[in-house]
Amino acid sequence: FSEYWDAIPPITRFILLMNIALSLAVSLELVSSFQLYFNWHSIANKGQWYRILTSLFHQGELQPHNFFEFLIFYWNSSRLEQQDFRNRPGDFVFFIFFIYSSSLVCASFVGLKFLQTCLSTSMIYLWSKRNPNDTIEIMMIYSLKAKFLPLLFLASHFLFHTAKKEELVGICMCHLYYFAVDVVPKIPETYKLNVLKTPAWLSAVCAHLIVNEQDHL
Repeated sequence: FSEYWDAIPPITRFILLMNIALSLAVSLELVSSFQLYFNWHSIANKGQWYRILTSLFHQGELQPHNFFEFLIFYWNSSRLEQQDFRNRPGDFVFFIFFIYSSSLVCASFVGLKFLQTCLSTSMIYLWSKRNPNDTIEIMMIYSLKAKFLPLLFLASHFLFHTAKKEELVGICMCHLYYFAVDVVPKIPETYKLNVLKTPAWLSAVCAHLIVNEQDHL
């Protein structure tokens, strides 16, 4: 098992570990989901600042559908970390930070409770935008171009009445990121302008931590 676990890219592994740990804690009744969700009133008036972090990683109790959510997250996050953000851990962390921070802002206005779904959906969207012509096998039955994956994802959730505001927020926030990082710098009038450039110090810290971890594996 340790070999498979160590093979997971480090940033993906950390987030996945936080997801599983919080879900396990709720399942064992060590904490309640009511103590973990995003609640601005509790944060501002009761000083429960930890909710900012727990709402980003918690997905509920360990139930069958959550294992499927973990798998979807692992699949999309590891692909981004190993392909689109290969050798650029700082950029990947900054992307996650942008999605999480913008989702927190939205949570205050549209009543979002748990924000992990925002990140998972944004990863699907970003990968599909950067790899639009890649082909995906759906349940070994039919093939689908990657650019249609977010639409299929949303349609399936609406069909089964499981659609959530978090998914729409994740797509909208990721489109802002994609437009700022991948589109604006290529427009002649704004050539090489990157308003979401990763801070140099973050790139250096992330690269140092990744190298140290690989040395200990």
